Amino acid sequence: MIYLDVDDLNARFWTCELSYKNDDGETVVLLDSQKLVENQSDEELDATLPYVRWTIDPGASVQKVNTGPHMFKSVGTAYLQVFIPNGMGTGAATDLVECFHAHFRKYRSADTCLRVLSTDQRKGNDKKSYMVVASFAYESNRS
Repeated sequence: MIYLDVDDLNARFWTCELSYKNDDGETVVLLDSQKLVENQSDEELDATLPYVRWTIDPGASVQKVNTGPHMFKSVGTAYLQVFIPNGMGTGAATDLVECFHAHFRKYRSADTCLRVLSTDQRKGNDKKSYMVVASFAYESNRS
């Protein structure tokens, strides 16, 4: 059942148009080639542009009592690490995180089993770039 949540969230992520404003105030859409998934090498990236890494961390799953046969409640967290090349400023990170959160903030899966509970962000630590980690907690109820 957890794979249904992961598949749904992955599909939703790839429909997310992540964008930021450049120094001229023009909107730049992040290319799919600048979007990495968990454990994917960053060797193919254009190091002069922002890039992101998408990770889903399924958490605990427990059987719900008195709700019918084999109903399970699962929780997890999804992360988007945003990397901005040093010297580019922090505005692009803010824009990308806001696009990400707006895309997922009120999300509920088509089968209504999965929903996003909350969003969060924090600054990370990376020597080659400015990094922000955007995240959201989700819950699903599946039989």
